[in-house]
Amino acid sequence: MDFGSLPDGRHTLILVNDFSKYPEVEVISSLSAEVVIPRLEKIMATHGLISEIKTDNGPPFQSKELSEYFEKSGVCHRRITPRWPQANGEVERFMRTLNKVLRIAYASGQVSEYAIYSFLRNYLQTPHSTTGKAPGHVMFGRPVVDSIPHHRTWVPNPIDPVQVQERRSSTNRFASRPRRASDLKVEDQVLLKVTTTGSKFRMPFDPVPWRVVKRRGSLVVARRGTDVVTRNVSLFKKFNCPEGSQVGAEVQASNDDQWRGLWGTIY
Repeated sequence: MDFGSLPDGRHTLILVNDFSKYPEVEVISSLSAEVVIPRLEKIMATHGLISEIKTDNGPPFQSKELSEYFEKSGVCHRRITPRWPQANGEVERFMRTLNKVLRIAYASGQVSEYAIYSFLRNYLQTPHSTTGKAPGHVMFGRPVVDSIPHHRTWVPNPIDPVQVQERRSSTNRFASRPRRASDLKVEDQVLLKVTTTGSKFRMPFDPVPWRVVKRRGSLVVARRGTDVVTRNVSLFKKFNCPEGSQVGAEVQASNDDQWRGLWGTIY
């Protein structure tokens, strides 16, 4: 689940079903829970209760009202690793295509809603690269009716879950291939990649090192003084501090003095 934006200042609420790749797009006037919750109710009235929703860590997903709604509805809300949108790649990829459609519609003077639903009508009839079938076909168990002439009678051909799992595993293996700093361990000193926009001459990594304090899979927690960050492992680079370096000594002293008691209390 994620939110997009429209040229007129409104927003889009987007959910993509993980198995069928079937998307739901709702045009909303605000990102407030009072507006989002009724749209979620509408989607679940059509497709049934959602067991799990994966989102990023944006402000709309931090609201108390939305968290209470998920808990009341029995929805498990999972937030991805901060600054790592690839973890929610299914909806991110769909949004990239949808945004391209909206840019074309805006340039040609089309109404946003018409462009969105016209695009969805075609998207639901197009075979997906992962499942090999159209999202509408997988979701409803039948081909979505379209205006394209067909010369053969349709014969039910249900999707093979094993085949889908094999393709998904192949994609996951590619996404999980060894990357920079994949060998990081607790207590290693690392440099953090700068993800904010700035001058093109700016160095890609923050020159002052951090120290790894926790590692769980691809998630890394690092600290520097009183600051703590949680990022994907690929955003760090191992920092080999020369023996006797002033930078390394200053970071070491600052970390040890300020965190010896506090970190034990937190973790």
